[in-house]
Amino acid sequence: NYHWWFWSIAVIYASAAIAGWQPGYIYTIEVLALNLLNSILLQNIIAYEKIQVNIIFLLISLGGLWDEGKFYVYICLLTLLVIKTFSCHCIVLYFTRILPWNNRNIRALL
Repeated sequence: NYHWWFWSIAVIYASAAIAGWQPGYIYTIEVLALNLLNSILLQNIIAYEKIQVNIIFLLISLGGLWDEGKFYVYICLLTLLVIKTFSCHCIVLYFTRILPWNNRNIRALL
């Protein structure tokens, strides 16, 4: 599964952005956008939960364009990315499963 590489590269760029390397914000956005595009081309279904996860990560990464709060947004993003990349859990996936248009039972998550 090569999607792991997209997530790992995003972790590296987000870490560099938090450490003070300003291009890291833009590179993180670009990597997550490429990951979303790749997922859409492979899945062909926009309602698929993994694509929704990619959309949410991309939207959070766009917080890097907001000068005043980008550091704090990227701390949250980095935390989510590390959990997604290095564990078998994805908090964002759990969130997408309870969205109304996914028609899932909340008890099924527990």
